[in-house]
Amino acid sequence: MPRQTKPMLRTSAIQVECAHQAVHLSSHTPSDPAAAATLSSAGPSAAAEPPADAPDRCLDCGDGKGGGYEALLYLIFGLGSGWTLVDATMIEVARMGQVQPEGLALATALGTAGTIGSTAVVPLFYAFQRQLRWPLGRWVWLALAGQMGAAVLGAAAWRVTWGGTSAALYAVSFLSTFSGNFQQLAVVPWVQEGGTDSAAVSWTMAGSNFGAVICSLV
Repeated sequence: MPRQTKPMLRTSAIQVECAHQAVHLSSHTPSDPAAAATLSSAGPSAAAEPPADAPDRCLDCGDGKGGGYEALLYLIFGLGSGWTLVDATMIEVARMGQVQPEGLALATALGTAGTIGSTAVVPLFYAFQRQLRWPLGRWVWLALAGQMGAAVLGAAAWRVTWGGTSAALYAVSFLSTFSGNFQQLAVVPWVQEGGTDSAAVSWTMAGSNFGAVICSLV
């Protein structure tokens, strides 16, 4: 009886492999009789070829077109299209509060400006999109422009005050938070709409979270 174990297992493995090949061939066999005859005459190697619209890249493993390089681009894209500037501003609040007129209340003031931006972005986006019908890519560019403008304003005029308030920093907090919300409103849907590997969204969000790590370390 022990001698029959290996042949039986080998026979079962062969049967499973044959069944797998049959299912694979049937999934790619065309319904047109003429096309089926052409496919059968071409041999099993032609039948085993994947369809033309099958995905040819994998962002996780990097073994296809683009691969790891494309994943890196999505990671960098997530750095600029997310909440990196908001995190950087709040990390520096303690230092800026030493020279700004609000003092320790600066964190509360910036948080209030950011909350207003987060509250206003959704109804404004919905209202404008109903009228303009812009493609998502245009909103993504607008969000990136807002982040860039807020970064330049913060770097150049964070010490500027107006009427005893840090007006420039208020604008930075409002604009960066307003633009950061487009990550959910436009950036992620736009990445999904591109028809790339589903890992593209994961890499984009990872880039956004990695921005917070960079701000903490720097």
